[in-house]
Amino acid sequence: MIATPAGPSRRPKRSCQRRSRSGAHQFAAPSSLSTLSSEVATATRTTATTSAAAEAMAAPPAAQLRLMVTGAAAIFARVAPVLEVVRSVAAVDPEIAEMWRANLDQRRTVIQAFAASLVAKTPLRGDISARRAADIALATLSPEVYHLLVHESGWSTEDWTEWAADALVRQLLPSS
Repeated sequence: MIATPAGPSRRPKRSCQRRSRSGAHQFAAPSSLSTLSSEVATATRTTATTSAAAEAMAAPPAAQLRLMVTGAAAIFARVAPVLEVVRSVAAVDPEIAEMWRANLDQRRTVIQAFAASLVAKTPLRGDISARRAADIALATLSPEVYHLLVHESGWSTEDWTEWAADALVRQLLPSS
């Protein structure tokens, strides 16, 4: 259990565990919804304005996809277990459901920007639209898929990164 100092006006953080095939994951559950929302937003912040995102968007198409996957992997390595709990609780808690929807909308916005950048550089495989490319990337780069493969199936983050990049290149870019 993770101990935190509890002042007179603060409840201590609760320890939550989620067991998977690769072992137990433990993290401190925030004492309030606003704290949880802030922690998830900080950890998964829209990265379209960061230098790494700008570098990815300026890169050639295959490199852009690989850099996009690498960025997602860095975020998911930090927050996938927390996002899995948030996603699960969203089914029964309207406030958490709203937070989950906001996170999904945020991810969709970032991925749509990447897809628009990609379409501006090259025609996509089979005349896939930017919207369809964003949908494919959103599904491939979802925290649910990352959690399933890394935490439940025992893949390494590097294995997931290689698979996701290869999947996006094969699905979106024209054959060379």
